[in-house]
Amino acid sequence: MASQNINPTATYIKPDKKSINVLVYAAAYVSVIIIFHKLYRFSSGYNERISAWIQLFSYCVFGLTGIILFKDLLKRGIREWKEHPMKNVLWIAGGYIAGKLLDIILYIPGMILFPDHNSINQNNVETLLQYMPAAFTLIVIGVFGPCTEETIFRWILVEKGGKKLPVVLCVIVSSLLFMFLHVHEASLPEIVSCLPIFGSALVYSVSMLKTKNPTIPVILHMLNNSIGVIMILQQS
Repeated sequence: MASQNINPTATYIKPDKKSINVLVYAAAYVSVIIIFHKLYRFSSGYNERISAWIQLFSYCVFGLTGIILFKDLLKRGIREWKEHPMKNVLWIAGGYIAGKLLDIILYIPGMILFPDHNSINQNNVETLLQYMPAAFTLIVIGVFGPCTEETIFRWILVEKGGKKLPVVLCVIVSSLLFMFLHVHEASLPEIVSCLPIFGSALVYSVSMLKTKNPTIPVILHMLNNSIGVIMILQQS
């Protein structure tokens, strides 16, 4: 029988560069969150000023990187704005109102059960404002922060993950992870105080899925953060 020539590379599938970049981005984000935003707080050499700089700088880097990495989604969002401007405006308005209504509803358990507990997440924002110029903090938290978090929790976990797993599951898991990102203490009062963040995440995910516009949750997130920082500045 004549021997057959077998090409050992015939079945080789070249890795998808975009998928690898997404995995590297997600891994880097998780590493920074765990090492600097979580563990560093409990280290003996913890310094609030250094922590503030790390948080803001990391959001700038990850925000810009996310925009570059998912520029195709942004282009799709821009097309949606050109084709359906009024629909998108109404979703922004409706999404913001829905988010605030959910905030109120999910804030009630914490207000009843732990009326004296102050959210550490809000305290962190107030700490940042003590060490950083207000305008700079507003830009980072109001723009780069949402770009970073929407890249991870909506564009990767919901948009990309929903193509391989049930979308409902992706929405719930990403919303829970988004909430626990903002939990800075392993205590029931702190977890309950972050329930409104879970509600916001649900609104962001649903708005993206219904409009097919990836920029909608980013804009909603930007509005929420920016108005929150401005309110803290007014109070102080």
